[in-house]
Amino acid sequence: MATDFLARTARAQPDAPALDDGGRDWSYRELEQRVGAAACRLRGVVETGSTVVLISETTGNAVMAVHA
Repeated sequence: MATDFLARTARAQPDAPALDDGGRDWSYRELEQRVGAAACRLRGVVETGSTVVLISETTGNAVMAVHA
C-alpha cells in the first residue's frame, strides 16, 4: 500500500525529497506529517467507509490528500 511505503521511507530517509511542488521540495518527513494531519482532520468529519471526492490541481496538497 502507498501509505506503508510512505511510512517506511519517512523512517528510513526522512530528509530525502518526496516530491517537487512547483519548485518547493517536500521531504518524506514533511509529507508523512501532512498526511497524518489531514487524516486526523478527515476522521473528525467523515465516517469510515464514506466516499470522499477530491477536486484539486496537481499539487503537493493533492498528493497529501490522496494519501490521507
